[in-house]
This record gives sequence, structure tokens and C-alpha cells, in this order.
Amino acid sequence: MNVQTSPGESAVLDQCGRYFQLHGYGVLRGALSAAEAELCANYALMQTSVEGYFKPEPSLGSQGRYADTLTECLLLKMHPLIERVAGGALFPCYSYLRIYHNGAELRKHLDRPSCEISASMTLGMDAPRSWPLQIEADGKALALQLGAGDMLLYRGAELPHWRESFEGRLWVQVFLHYVRADGPHVDFRYDGREGIGPFDPQRQTRRFDKPGAPAEAPTASTSSAEA
Repeated sequence: MNVQTSPGESAVLDQCGRYFQLHGYGVLRGALSAAEAELCANYALMQTSVEGYFKPEPSLGSQGRYADTLTECLLLKMHPLIERVAGGALFPCYSYLRIYHNGAELRKHLDRPSCEISASMTLGMDAPRSWPLQIEADGKALALQLGAGDMLLYRGAELPHWRESFEGRLWVQVFLHYVRADGPHVDFRYDGREGIGPFDPQRQTRRFDKPGAPAEAPTASTSSAEA
């Protein structure tokens, strides 16, 4: 859980951690630098030229990739930082890369057990205005604005979250999911995989997948959609 930070950055993490413990969520501005976020967004957009790389998600108005190589690296890079905010040891589960398109909309939902502690981070966008991520906490509906490199940490299986209709051309988001090492969902570490890394559903399986079912992160039900 050692995170190398400046005194100012350390104070911000501690403040975010206290807020997370009280309310179940917290926002970290600039978790990635502007240059890092732009690099990741450009990478995602370039991958759209690779046929079959992204899974079409027509019900959401988006396309997504489970356990992309770069985002799995982000899952590990952010691991110690998120442990510090969450206040305890975590196992990484999986990452998910998504590109939303004009008209995309995500209904209110809770996430599945592998998303006990989640992070949703904006990488880039082509939009006339910010597209808030809505979350329900402390009995209130909140509209959280996330710029490129900003990250929302939240208890994904406990706090309902959603997005209203997107008015821009595209929005690139990455989701990083973890479970507490001493919690009730520890069996979902690595999301049922042998370890963290790129995942090929044609050659690999997760231990809780049903025979013959696609080894993809569910994306369209009220209990498992990403935000």
C-alpha cells in the first residue's frame, strides 16, 4: 500500500479516503496527467480500426473491451492509490475500456460482486459540454463532472449509478474494479481468471462462467452495467 506522493498529494488522498469512508465515494482530480489521459484515449480510438477488437453494445450506444492490455496495466498502476483511499488491502479484479457514442445512455444500476470497489476514469472526449456521471449516495442524486484524467472511486455494488443521454460525438472511459482482500467477495479476485492481463475468451475461461457462455463482462443488465 505504499504510494509515493508529495505532501500535498498525500493530504488530498487522505481527504478523499476520509470522504470515501463516510459517503462511499470520492473524486480524485488528475489521477492521470493530461498527457497520460490523452495517450490512453488515442490508443482506444486507434483500436476501433481493428475489426472485432471492441464488442458492440447497442443497448448502451457504446462499444467496449474487457481486460484490454493497457487498461489492465492501469488496473495495477492505480491499485496502491485506490487501496489507500478505500482504507485497506484490495485484490484487483478486471478493467473495462469503453467508448460511448452520441445518444448513449446508461440506466440506473448496481454492479456485480467483482466491482465491490470501483473506479471510473475519463480518458478523453469530443463533446460540447461535460457529461456527468450520476450517483446516488446519502439519499441524494449527485451529478459528478469528470474531466480527462479525473477518477471517481465508489462502492459499485452498493451505490446506484447511471448516465443520462450523451449529446457529444464520443466519450472514452475506463473502469477499474477491485474487491477487499478480507471481504465477502474475495473469491471474485481477478474476476475468476488465473491472473491479471489480457483475456481471450476463445482460449481462456473464468471459473464462474457457465459452459458455452461468452467470457465477457456483462454490460446491459441493471445489476452489472459499467458506468
